[in-house]
Amino acid sequence: MLKFLFIVVFSIGLVSSVSYISNCTVITKPGTYLLDRDILVSPAELGKCILIDSDNVVLDCQNHTLKNDPAAPLMSGIQAFYQNNLTVQNCILDGFGSGISIHKINNSIFHDNLFTHNSDGFIMSFSRNVMLYSNQFFRNENGLTVSSLINLSFYDNAAINNSHYGFDIIANLSDINSNSASENQVGFSVSLYDGNFTNNSATRNKDGSGISGSNVNVNKNFFSNNSEDGLSLSLENSNISGNFICGNGFSDSYHYYDLYGNYPQYNNSLQNNTCQTSNPPGNCNSPCSLSSSLQISSKPGSCFGLAILFTVISLSLLWKGFQ
Repeated sequence: MLKFLFIVVFSIGLVSSVSYISNCTVITKPGTYLLDRDILVSPAELGKCILIDSDNVVLDCQNHTLKNDPAAPLMSGIQAFYQNNLTVQNCILDGFGSGISIHKINNSIFHDNLFTHNSDGFIMSFSRNVMLYSNQFFRNENGLTVSSLINLSFYDNAAINNSHYGFDIIANLSDINSNSASENQVGFSVSLYDGNFTNNSATRNKDGSGISGSNVNVNKNFFSNNSEDGLSLSLENSNISGNFICGNGFSDSYHYYDLYGNYPQYNNSLQNNTCQTSNPPGNCNSPCSLSSSLQISSKPGSCFGLAILFTVISLSLLWKGFQ
């Protein structure tokens, strides 16, 4: 039904200079910067430890840690605004208000970073052509929050035991693939226009995943053992196929449904999904199906495998002011 191919091309030029960082600093020239030791960030740093204020920068922390002093006010570990062609890799961000804070950057890569004990692990807004892969978000309040992105490639990331959101993503023309969320309040909260949500897993969260938007492929994902919702969708013109949605909704607080909603109204396709239709949990081998009724397989305590509330929503305001 829908086919998308997202190719992110980054043209970071060859860098002739290599510099070493031993303290908090402002990077003002293109080049490769290597962190050569752990840094305990003092209150005197006034809001951030490393500010990237140049295009064409590679920051490699070499698995060293930027740690916010508990006596310091919450600040950012790494910041960048209005830059192009950045790479940030192999950094450990511990105890900040935001581990990495990014606004209006283009053609940049963030990979193999660990975010832990931050209020927000990673924040990004109003950016284009960004790749995030192989990052870990562990025991933050929110793991990752990105909004108003165009052409995001997001894969092989893990969010574990974050007290609110694991991944909170608002993006257009984007690919979210092969990520995992477990033991968070909410595994995935995703709003997409023209995108793919494929091969992801949400397990042992309170709420597994919520996906909204239009023209989205939701394919081959795994939603299991979430205590409340497994997967909640509010979509139009989208394809939902090949998903495994079982063993969710074992909280005693509510009554759950395998599937409910008024599906055909908004031009969505539902094919080859596996849901649970038994109570108690077990026998997760039934095809997910919908009829004209508003709720199917209503059973107290049974799994809320898939809650489909297909409504027409518009995210156009999200892009207002995006230059």
